[in-house]
Formats: sequence, structure tokens, C-alpha cells
Amino acid sequence: MSTKFKRKKLSSSSKKWITRQKNNIFTKASKNLNIVCRSYFKLKEIQDKYKIIKKNHKVIDIGSVPGGWCQFVKEITEELHACDIVNNMEVSVKKFILGDFCDKKIQEKMENYDCILSDMAISSTGIKHIDIVLNHNLLVNVWNFAKTNLNKNGYLVIKIFQNEETNKVVNEIRKQFHRVIRFKPKSSHKESQEMFLLAFKRHTVL
Repeated sequence: MSTKFKRKKLSSSSKKWITRQKNNIFTKASKNLNIVCRSYFKLKEIQDKYKIIKKNHKVIDIGSVPGGWCQFVKEITEELHACDIVNNMEVSVKKFILGDFCDKKIQEKMENYDCILSDMAISSTGIKHIDIVLNHNLLVNVWNFAKTNLNKNGYLVIKIFQNEETNKVVNEIRKQFHRVIRFKPKSSHKESQEMFLLAFKRHTVL
């Protein structure tokens, strides 16, 4: 005896998301080029324009799963570490740290780096002001880590979401780097509020 399941109707927002994914040029390109995920192209845009990562750099990718950024970094340097709360990496790295990055004990397993990358964002709660607070906490945690773990002349790339609290952290970061800019890759969804903070050549090490 077979059981028939009634197909659940998709909401209009779900339909739009599916259509967007199907039509997105970067999503298609990632499949055609055997790229792990479309986030690969975000870092590629940053690197092509600003040359953040150098061949001799020791790099860490925070919030690395599934490995789009790691896949790109490995085209430049093998000195690559990664950290995430789950181990679903589709790319091998020299050192993988499993755990919550915001846990100080996890951070103690990390080292000093020439380039710190973070594409982290929280899973949306659907409540805007809560999402803002949670994403801000990620930004603060990455910056606090960078204060003690980013080498002199090092580079920093952090995903940010624009708000007043973010500006305060950005102003603090400016004091320790020769140049700090905000950049939104073309491969980011147009409707997304995400941007990336790029900090060049740290001149002050605490």
C-alpha cells in the first residue's frame, strides 16, 4: 500500500528565492567550473581588485564551511587554516579548528596570521533588531580576535551589515590600519545588506 503525500505549496518569497538561485549567473558559474559555492566569487572579486592575499601569507578563514573562500585562497597559498562550528568542508586545509569561533578556548587553538577572513553571518531570526545585534556580536568577536592575532602589515576582511554600531567598530579599526574601505562585490545579491570591510596593512600591533 502506497501513501500519497500532498505537495506543500511554496510561499511567494520561496518561489522568488528559487528563481533567483536558478537564474543567478554566479550560481550557474560555480556549477560549471566545479566551484564549491558562489561565495568563492566574492573573495575573487576582492582579491582581483585589491590583492589582499599574498603568496607568502598565513591565512585563516573564519566560518569557512562549505569552503568557497578556502578553495580560492588555496590558489594563492597553502598556509591556510579554517574554523567553523560544523565540519562539512568540501576543501582540505592545512589546519581545521572545529568549534564555535566566539568561544575563547577555540580561539586559543589558533595562531598569528597575515590575513584574517570572515564571511560569517547569523542565521536570520526573522526579527530585524535581533539580527542586527547578533551580527554585530560576530563583528566584535572577529575584531577582538584580530587585535591579538593579526600580524603587523596584515590584512583583514570581515562581512558587515551597515548600522550605527558597526560604524563605531569600523572607526576603531581605522586607527590600526593604513587604509580601511567598505566593498560590496557584484556577486552579492543586490537586495542583500551585506558588505565587506577591507583593512589594509596593519601598522599598530597591541
